[in-house]
Amino acid sequence: MKYSVFFMGALLVMLTAGHVVQAQDKQMIQIKTFDEKLKPLKNIELSLNDGAYISSGSKGSAFVEVGADDLPVKSVRIRDEKLEAASWNFSRGVIEIIVRQRSYTLVRMALRLPNGRPIPQASVVFKGTKPVTVTTNQAGEFELPLPLQEKLTSADQFQVQDMKVLRINLSENVLVAERSKAPAKTTTLRDQLSDFDLSRLDSIQSLTVFYAVFKNISMSNLSPEARARIDAKFRELVGRMQDSVSRRSDYMANISDSSFVAEDIHNLLSHASRESEALDVNRTAFEEKIGMITGKLQKGVSNLDEETRKTLLADLDRLELMLIENESKFYKNQNDYREIINTLKDTYFDVQHLEERLSITQQKRAEEQALFQQRLLITIGILIVFGVLIVLLVSFSGRLRRQREALRMANEEITTINENLEAIVVKRTLSLEESNRELDTFLYRASHDLRSPLSSILGLCHIGEKMPVGELVERIQAVVLKMDRMLKKLIETSEISQEARKVARFCVREAIGEVQTRLATQITASGVEFHVDCQDNIQLRSSAPLVKTILAHLVENALYFSRLRSTDHARVEVKAEAEGNTVLLTVYDNGVGIDNGVRTDVFNMFFIGHESSKGSGLGLYVARKAAQALEGRIDVASEPGHYARFTVVLPVGA
Repeated sequence: MKYSVFFMGALLVMLTAGHVVQAQDKQMIQIKTFDEKLKPLKNIELSLNDGAYISSGSKGSAFVEVGADDLPVKSVRIRDEKLEAASWNFSRGVIEIIVRQRSYTLVRMALRLPNGRPIPQASVVFKGTKPVTVTTNQAGEFELPLPLQEKLTSADQFQVQDMKVLRINLSENVLVAERSKAPAKTTTLRDQLSDFDLSRLDSIQSLTVFYAVFKNISMSNLSPEARARIDAKFRELVGRMQDSVSRRSDYMANISDSSFVAEDIHNLLSHASRESEALDVNRTAFEEKIGMITGKLQKGVSNLDEETRKTLLADLDRLELMLIENESKFYKNQNDYREIINTLKDTYFDVQHLEERLSITQQKRAEEQALFQQRLLITIGILIVFGVLIVLLVSFSGRLRRQREALRMANEEITTINENLEAIVVKRTLSLEESNRELDTFLYRASHDLRSPLSSILGLCHIGEKMPVGELVERIQAVVLKMDRMLKKLIETSEISQEARKVARFCVREAIGEVQTRLATQITASGVEFHVDCQDNIQLRSSAPLVKTILAHLVENALYFSRLRSTDHARVEVKAEAEGNTVLLTVYDNGVGIDNGVRTDVFNMFFIGHESSKGSGLGLYVARKAAQALEGRIDVASEPGHYARFTVVLPVGA
C-alpha cells in the first residue's frame, strides 16, 4: 500500500513539474561532450546558437538554462578553432555533442571594391581541391573554411559572380574585385526582324510573334497585296485566339472536394470532348502544314546542297521519332484512364460489392476496437508493474548505496589502520635496530672501560710493595671512584625506560634546587658563578627523576668545561620557562664551547669531545636518551671559545 501511495505521489509530482516547465519560458538542459570514440571530453568551451560560451567542466558534462526558442539547437560553435562539432543530438533534456579535430580552418576575409567599399550579398567561390561557395554579409565579410593542406596564394583561387577579382591582400585577407563590363553589343531580335520576308508569313502562329515582326515595319510602304495578306493573317490569328478562349472553359478546375459527383463527371465529359475536338483541329492543321512543306520541297529540292539535305533529313527523322513517342504516350494515357474509369465503376457502383465491403469494414473496426481495448489494458498493467518495480528499485538502490558507502568507509578505515600499522612496524623496527646497535656499542665500550680501571688496580697491586701505603690507597680510591661513576651512569641508562613510566606532577623550581644541592660540592670546588632563573609556578607532569638526571648531567658538563677557560669569571646559568605547551630548560656556560666539527656527535655513546675531558662519554648520551623517553629533545648551540648552550624541550603534559 505504501508503494502505491508513493508511486501515485511520484506521478503527481512529475505531472506538476511538467506543467511548471511548460509554463516557463526557459528550460534546464544537460550538455555532454564526447570525442569520436564516444569518450567524455573535459573543459570544452562551446556556444549554442551563437550564444554565450559554456564550459563542459572537468567531467565533460554541464547544465545550462536555455530559452524555449533555442530548442532544437541549430548551431554549435567550439571556442578552440582546432575543433568543431561533428554532430549533435537533443533528446530528453540532454544534448550530446560529438567533437572532432577540424580538417579545415576558418579564415575571415572581406570582399571590397577598388575604392574600399564593401560588396554585400556576393557569391564567392574558392577554387581549391574541393570548391567552396560562401556568401558575404552586409559588411562584405565572409568566413572561408580553408582545408588544412591548402593555403591562400593568389587572386586566381577565387571567383565572384558577375565580378572580376583583381587582387588579394594576404596580410589583411581582403579580396578586391570590380563589376564585370557589359558585353559587346550583339545583333538584337529587332534587327533580325526588321527585314522580314513575306514568303514566311505562314510560319507565324501567334499574335506575339506577329507583333514582334510587324511593329517595326511601316505598313504605308507595303503594296496593297502585301497589306491584304498581313490583314488576313492577323484576322486568322485573332480568330484562333477567340476560338481557343471560347473553348478554354477550365472544366478540371471545377472539380473539388466540395463539388457534386454528377457535376464532376459532367466536367470530365466536357474536358474529354474538348480534347477530342482539339485533336481533330490539330490533326487538320498538321496535315495542312505538311502538305505545304511537301509542296515547297517538290519545287526547290533540286536547288538544295548536300549539307542542307542531310540537315533536313535529320530533322525529319527527329520529327518521326517525336510523333511515335507522342502516339505511345497517347495510348498509354488512354489505357490508364480506362483502367481508372473501370475501377471507379467496379468499386463504387456495384451495390452488392459495396455492402460486402461495408460489412467487412464494420467487422474489422469492431475487431480493431476490441484489440485496442485489450492492448490498452495490457499497457496500463505494464505501466503499473513498471511503476512498482521503479519504486522497489529506488528503495533497493538507496539501501544498496548506503551499504556500499558503509563498506567504502570500512575499507578506508582498514586501509588507514594497515598504513598506520605498517608505519608503526617500520618505526618499531628502526627503533629496535637502533637499540641493538646502541646495545652492541654499549657492551663493547662498557667492557673496555670497566677493564681499564681493573687493569689499573692490578698494576697498582704489582707495584704496591714499592709505593708508600698512603699513595697506593689514594690511587686505588681514584680508580674505584671513576669506576663507580661509570657504573652509576650505566645503571641510569638501563633504568631510563622504567623511570619514564613514573609520571607525576612536580615543580620545576624544586627539581632544579635538588640538582643544585646534589652538585653543591662540585659547584663550590670549581669556583664557578652558578645562577638559577626559574619561576615558582612552572610545573611539569612528567618523570621527575629523569628530569633531574638530565639537568644533573648538563650542569656537570657545564661546570667542567667552564673551568677549562682561563678566566676568573666562569659562569653557569640554569633557566626554566614555559612556552605554549612546552617547558624549556636551558643550561648555559661561558667555557670553551664545542667545535663545529663535533657538534653533531656530542650525544653519541662514549663520545669525548675535548682532549682535556676526563669523563666516560656517557653524560650527554644519558641526558638525550632520557629526554627522548619523555617525548622531548635537546638542542645545542655553541660558539667555540666563548659559550655552549643546551636547551631541553619537554611537553607540559608528557
